[in-house]
Amino acid sequence: MEERRMKKKALCLPILLVIVLAFSLTCLRKRVPVYNVILITIDTLRADHLSCYGYPRETSPFLDYLAQNGILFENAFSSISYTTPSHASIFTSLYPVQHKVLVNGARLHKEAFTMAEMFQDIGYQTAGFCSVGFLSNLSQGFDIFDNEKYKKLVHYRQAHHTVNSVLDWLSSKKHNDKFFLWVHLYDPHRPYHPPPTYLKQMYLKSEAEKELFVKYIIEVCKLPPYVYKHKTKLIEDYNNYDAEILFADQQIKRLVRSLEEKKFKFPLLWIITADHGEGLGNHGYKKHGRFIYNEQVHVPLIFYFSQKDYKGLRLKNLVRHVDILPTLADLLGYQLSAKANFIQGISLLPLLDSNKDKFAVQYAFYQRRPWDKNRRSWDPGEIYALQNLQFKYIYHSQGKDEFYDLRYDPFETKNIIDFPSPQRDKMKKIAELRYKELSHQTITDSPSPIDKKHLEELKALGYIR
Repeated sequence: MEERRMKKKALCLPILLVIVLAFSLTCLRKRVPVYNVILITIDTLRADHLSCYGYPRETSPFLDYLAQNGILFENAFSSISYTTPSHASIFTSLYPVQHKVLVNGARLHKEAFTMAEMFQDIGYQTAGFCSVGFLSNLSQGFDIFDNEKYKKLVHYRQAHHTVNSVLDWLSSKKHNDKFFLWVHLYDPHRPYHPPPTYLKQMYLKSEAEKELFVKYIIEVCKLPPYVYKHKTKLIEDYNNYDAEILFADQQIKRLVRSLEEKKFKFPLLWIITADHGEGLGNHGYKKHGRFIYNEQVHVPLIFYFSQKDYKGLRLKNLVRHVDILPTLADLLGYQLSAKANFIQGISLLPLLDSNKDKFAVQYAFYQRRPWDKNRRSWDPGEIYALQNLQFKYIYHSQGKDEFYDLRYDPFETKNIIDFPSPQRDKMKKIAELRYKELSHQTITDSPSPIDKKHLEELKALGYIR
């Protein structure tokens, strides 16, 4: 009798294991095990100048399409308002205070573990295509790195030329190749060179349209009226900037459609973002780098899966550039913690799967690039910020701190630091502790110097005086 019971238990055990396994599989996230990934970074692109983020002009018809058929993150934030440091944070999931790439032309330390190295580690081909030369110091982990060589008359490679180089490389790829591709487009960075056909599409046809547009920029976007003495110059600057966005948008369309025609075996994941935004006159400043107000750190972020997974998601949760690398690692089943130290991001996949309770991000942290003697008009000292979707605290090591209620003042025009509040005190404490913590979690003790070969290029592009 006992022997019969033992045999019955032995027969039931495999059946029980199958049931448990089947239940476990139904609870797992449905995902394709391998993706080819294309990361596109558009330089100096403000989120609020894309149609899909509410801009009244049609600057981004194709990006709008990708957002409608993919995932749009409404509240994504950069780690800094400067090109090379921002890209370094995207690639490493570290903040600038940690990776020490603080200025353009600086080199990422060899001890940093990058997104490209992760893809190399699992057998992917890796390629980067940049529209400026000074980003070549972020080439760590790329098998192929193609960047614009500095020329005295043409200071950066326009989007169509960069996309041409990408398409040339892709023409040699087989349908079953696995690759990670980074494409950097410098448009719409100053100096503006929009092709005339795109610039014409931004022209306002009547005085009434011009008046309405200027009213929108001043009243809705809170541009200080003193920045532009004449509306003609305001319209000219905005036309050029928006035309550059449209130009980049259409070059991305050309790239996406070309890859669709090749019909790669593995599904494609497109990630589109910007390194930072642009002042465009907000806070009396037309460029970027000097401030870390939201016009300079609120960036677009779109995920588009070629098989239309997660179609039409618009997520309001606060997310950060440092979350991109952990998200890709999660998608690929890669144990990032085994290779990378001090990473700051977390995977965004719980948001995509409606498991928002498992997404623990409460604050975005970012910093301003360091003050130097060539920027005497900049506020001195260290400046960094902490924000959630309601409030924002900007810490100044020298000078007066700032505190904003983003619910009523999204363009940060009214500093309420002098009005006591529990939120103000709490965020100040968290910001100070966060910066102190990050300062002790670094991969190198000293900032990277600028390569001499990039100094002329940076001067020509207006970064160095």
